[in-house]
Amino acid sequence: TLWTCEGLGDLVYTSPVLGSGVCVAMSGYHGPALALRLGGSGNVTATHRLWHATQQNPQRIGSGVILGEYLYLANANGVMQCTHVHSGELRWQARLSESIWGSLVAAEDRLYVTDQAGTTYVMAASPERLEILAENRLEEPSNSTPAFSDGDIFLRTFQALYCIRRPEPQERTP
Repeated sequence: TLWTCEGLGDLVYTSPVLGSGVCVAMSGYHGPALALRLGGSGNVTATHRLWHATQQNPQRIGSGVILGEYLYLANANGVMQCTHVHSGELRWQARLSESIWGSLVAAEDRLYVTDQAGTTYVMAASPERLEILAENRLEEPSNSTPAFSDGDIFLRTFQALYCIRRPEPQERTP
């Protein structure tokens, strides 16, 4: 073991989120969340932990993403949050949906998440406010996370797997 950091609960659904030289880890069932500077060896709790949120946190099932200095999360109850990754300061939170179990994904400076009703939201990665750029409904339930490959978006619902591709630009004739 290279290093350990204490402070999480025993029920963890999310994956660690990495970016800006920081690792953020969150507990499920309203448990604690923490951030630590990368590096060190042994128990780095006292030397590398940047913040430790122990209050009643929202239920988190999907993982967030770090873009620049900000952590973006979609909680299980459908609320999006933006937190400064180094200080733990909550920049904003806003309701997006009723329930989200999938993880956020960042692609082309945008955030994507699919809710349990099957709607995929496309959002600007803004530390100022929640800015929804598009809502795309599949009308089928989903607990999954959008996946991206070579410009295609893959979405999994309870009944099907979808591949969505941006149309090729049409050449204009003079």
